[in-house]
Amino acid sequence: MSATAKILSSNSLCSTQGYSRVEHIARSILLGRFDWSNLMAMYSAYFDESGAPDDGSYLVVSGAVSSTDQWLRFENEWTELLAPFGTKVFHIVDFDKRNKPFQNLTDTEANELFDNLVNVILFWFSVKRSRVLAE
Repeated sequence: MSATAKILSSNSLCSTQGYSRVEHIARSILLGRFDWSNLMAMYSAYFDESGAPDDGSYLVVSGAVSSTDQWLRFENEWTELLAPFGTKVFHIVDFDKRNKPFQNLTDTEANELFDNLVNVILFWFSVKRSRVLAE
């Protein structure tokens, strides 16, 4: 085992799926200053038009701040919830329309999955912000 592998295995909160993008990013950015208690912000923007083109447009921007450790734990739980559907990403448009991979969900199962995904977000992030801007 290489020296790097030994360091990673002894100082790593391994993702249940093995390689973790979150851990990789944190270690790449922080280098020798890496610590699981470091705060790390990741911002995600979602741009979409809502409704028919003549109904108006909305811009939704969301972000979250949490420790590196909590980002990794979030990633693990999120991935575990989506694993039964053979996906690592969640697109609300596919979910709402019951497109693949959510085509076989009953309303009860869909509500439970959505509640679980929201709860994972609420639990692991110390700061959460979203804004909706209307045209």
